[in-house]
Amino acid sequence: MCSHIYFLSPELTLEPVSTSATAPPACEAKAKRSLSSSTPRAAPPTLLLKRIAQTDLGQVAQSWQDLCEKSGGQRDPNNDPCVVLAGINGINALLANADACAQQDNADAMVDFAKQPGINNEQALIANAVAYRKHPRNALNINGVVPSTLFCQKAPRNAELQGLVNAQLQGVDPGLFGSPSTGVVAFGACELFC
Repeated sequence: MCSHIYFLSPELTLEPVSTSATAPPACEAKAKRSLSSSTPRAAPPTLLLKRIAQTDLGQVAQSWQDLCEKSGGQRDPNNDPCVVLAGINGINALLANADACAQQDNADAMVDFAKQPGINNEQALIANAVAYRKHPRNALNINGVVPSTLFCQKAPRNAELQGLVNAQLQGVDPGLFGSPSTGVVAFGACELFC
């Protein structure tokens, strides 16, 4: 797990910058006044983003792929579950901007695959799907805070995943939840799901 700050340039390239610098209070006050001004302003050329990212997403994906390839299960060369559930859907579901239920849906698909006829390592695949479901998701700064990632509000299809939620990364704000696509809400607020 690492904390990074990036400048997003107009060309959409990420450039690391120092994380030790903070804005003086006078600058913060000026920024607030600028935002409340009635004069429309053009967007600044760069945007400061902070994210809490994980360095183990490749290993998470590879653990599923290795077990899946040894399973003896059916694999469509155009939609290989060993690749799709590991890397494409698997890693994407652990990113900060993923749908709140994408991780659970992917874990359900992993369990569905494990329960197919002809699978020779069903319990290992299910254990991997459970570990995947509990894995934390990346977190991204939204309007000055790094909120905890949202929890899925629907029940999983498979009993093995009942009651499981994703862990939260160290450094997120435990009282605020959100994502880039939903905004941020305080714990217990019903803006997103009521």
